[in-house]
Amino acid sequence: MLEIVLIGRLPLRVGRELLQRACQTTIRLAKKHVKGSVTVTFVSDTKMRSLNKQYRNQDRATDVLSFSEPEVPGIRQSWGDIFVSVSYVRGEAARRGIPIEEEIVRVVIHGMLHLLGYDHATDETEIEMFTLQEKVLAKTLLV
Repeated sequence: MLEIVLIGRLPLRVGRELLQRACQTTIRLAKKHVKGSVTVTFVSDTKMRSLNKQYRNQDRATDVLSFSEPEVPGIRQSWGDIFVSVSYVRGEAARRGIPIEEEIVRVVIHGMLHLLGYDHATDETEIEMFTLQEKVLAKTLLV
């Protein structure tokens, strides 16, 4: 079973159970088997911009970044890290006219999919990833 470690301040209506369900649903619908832990860290736009510049050479904030960890046999696996800019996501939710908790869950699912090896580098992989993302989101929010 995957353990979700949350770091930072979450928006009020977003809780550990909701994010745990989102991550577990992502793994189930992607038909992957994952053990260990994933850390989800909520950061400022300033911190996100710094991470994006350092690791992706993009000098701007973004909503979510994911970093996978290499597997070390025989050791409890830290499977990966997901960073979420709460203010960026809040702005995106307002722009789209949706609740921030929905958008937070969406970007955590997006980050999980990246950790599972999905990307959106081509039109084909983008359609596959975003279709699965929205399917996971719908199942997560319906429960």
